[in-house]
Amino acid sequence: MSWRIKTVTERTGVPAETLRSWERRYGVVDPARSPSGYRQYSDADIDLLLRVKEAVDSGLAVSEAIERCRAEEPEAEAEPAALPDEAAPSLRESRQRLLG
Repeated sequence: MSWRIKTVTERTGVPAETLRSWERRYGVVDPARSPSGYRQYSDADIDLLLRVKEAVDSGLAVSEAIERCRAEEPEAEAEPAALPDEAAPSLRESRQRLLG
């Protein structure tokens, strides 16, 4: 689901101008854009913004809060493991098959 900036400000308590400033200065979130150019924030964006705001409210500088919150984010799923070399056909074998 995506949310427009007004809804994000209501849900997070972060003013719209502050959100835009954090995006510009710190790249805290990079919302998608609608075809008409409106920002579209994800649920994950809102979650991150809530955690950053909480950290800022507790006394951290914005840059420190963002760094800390990003460090706490769960790791992205790892890419699938590559096939062992012996399972993958060699370049020569692949070429032979293509030419054959």
